[in-house]
Amino acid sequence: MSAVTTHNAESPGPFLTQAVLAPPGSTLYVSGQCAVDPKTGKCVEGTVADRTTQVLKNLAEVLKAGGMDLGDVVMVNVYLTNHAEDMEPMNEAYMRAFEGFSSPMPARTCVGVSHLPLDTDVEISCVAVKRPAA
Repeated sequence: MSAVTTHNAESPGPFLTQAVLAPPGSTLYVSGQCAVDPKTGKCVEGTVADRTTQVLKNLAEVLKAGGMDLGDVVMVNVYLTNHAEDMEPMNEAYMRAFEGFSSPMPARTCVGVSHLPLDTDVEISCVAVKRPAA
């Protein structure tokens, strides 16, 4: 196993890594990302759709650091603090992020939670499997 890190996404605390590649080159387990702008180190303001867009940009950067992209994602876990109101705008941003990548869409679980780090309203983690070369 090997750690995957990038400065182009949210920096993890000392108790986790951004992603773990196991076995090398095939499966990437990406830790939950919040809507932190890596340039400012602060959570982006605006709507849950704005924050979801930043979360997915962060995930894309971690995937890139592991030699993958959103098209390699096979499983996504979404955590929302206001599941009932935020599901639709989160889904719209989510679908925009995955436009242009081949089917099928990843399997996904979306869970309502009472609190997330940085008092944000959305966090997303994923698992990606490297597609064979065409």
